[in-house]
Amino acid sequence: MSDTLWFTRQADGSLTDEHGNYVIVHPHIPDWVMLPPQLGGHKMRVENASTEPCPMCDSPCPTLTLENAIKVASCDRHDNPHIFYRNAQ
Repeated sequence: MSDTLWFTRQADGSLTDEHGNYVIVHPHIPDWVMLPPQLGGHKMRVENASTEPCPMCDSPCPTLTLENAIKVASCDRHDNPHIFYRNAQ
């Protein structure tokens, strides 16, 4: 059995723990990502981390590829930097 620590990434890119304390983890590539409630709120395993063009503005940004080909881009050029998407087939 292992322990899982869940952090929340704020809009400014900082991480907080369950008590709201700031956490420093560098470099931070998580093992799991929790989908937002609008997408079901399920936890998804991270399969790959890369730098890819933002799907909204085309700027290079950190992007995680999750299970089922779901991607999450973290582009700090937007008010909500987390953009969940799938590539068009």
